Amino acid sequence: MTKKFNLPVFTTERLTLKPFTTADFDHLRSLDQKTEVVRFLGHGKVRSEDETRKNLETMLGDYQNYGLGPYGVWENETNIFVGRSGLIPWKFEGQLVWEIGYTFLPNYWGLGFATECASFLRDWFFSHTDLPFVVSFIHSENIHSIHVAQKIGMTLWREAEINGHHCLVFCLARVIN
Repeated sequence: MTKKFNLPVFTTERLTLKPFTTADFDHLRSLDQKTEVVRFLGHGKVRSEDETRKNLETMLGDYQNYGLGPYGVWENETNIFVGRSGLIPWKFEGQLVWEIGYTFLPNYWGLGFATECASFLRDWFFSHTDLPFVVSFIHSENIHSIHVAQKIGMTLWREAEINGHHCLVFCLARVIN
């Protein structure tokens, strides 16, 4: 990324995305303890408290280093935590790439929240950076996430190993006029 951001808070029509703090540990645990949520993430198993803590530390480090990362997502109307989404920095094949990521609690699946966040983040990324592309790393069986990526204009770029796990890499390149 060509510049560091000062942890913006993002608001969409129905959602607010804001940086996690150490006080949000229980929110992250609510995601990490659900088999159906973690099935397509990382090692695919419920995460221990230690793994959640390390994950939160990584997010806080990303905020310090890049000014972005996975954010907590709250529903505007109720102010209830519904998941996480954000622009996530990855070292991929020796270079820094940015991923649009999204993970929601099962009660909020099928409501269009992932598409709403991903669309917003896509637009924000291309209007606030000069980077040529953004990606999404998706487990090959995660049909719903594949659909979200396609819905926001991403196409399958390639297959890859990320942290020892096979995934599909969807990509969207900047349109050059």
